[in-house]
Amino acid sequence: MTCNPAVSITSLLAALDSSPDILKQDLERCLNKGALLSLSDKDRVKYVMCTAELKGWLTCPTSCKLLINGNEEASEMFSSTSFLSAKLLERLLPVKSVVSQYHFCSLQTSFRDDIGDAAGLLKSLTVQLLTLDAIPRDFSFLSSADLEKIKQRNLESICVLFRNLIQ
Repeated sequence: MTCNPAVSITSLLAALDSSPDILKQDLERCLNKGALLSLSDKDRVKYVMCTAELKGWLTCPTSCKLLINGNEEASEMFSSTSFLSAKLLERLLPVKSVVSQYHFCSLQTSFRDDIGDAAGLLKSLTVQLLTLDAIPRDFSFLSSADLEKIKQRNLESICVLFRNLIQ
């Protein structure tokens, strides 16, 4: 495969119109808001942190997923589940052998409607992958037309990019 000079990390980040700095700010906001949680919400976080499922996930020698259903009000912008996720990320992000991706949906939809949908979520995750040093820099699978589709928030084109980055 030969590299397409029209498509670079810089052009992809511009087309995705999403900054890794926003994600870092969201993580900090969630960590800081943990102090504002009610006692029962803090107990919920403590309970989940001590479950066998979470401990098993953290020590799993192979790639695996973890789903935590917070069963909380969807209308809340910040929840104990957000804080729990932020605390886990705080520990996992420095671990080089772990690729941690995150997106706090409610924090994104609160100020920009165009990133609170599936395309916004996928754009966010893709930007995180593009900023990793371990990601190959061969974008020959993309054309200038694909780059334009990504810029126009074409979900299929963003999925193609994401899929190629994770393979």
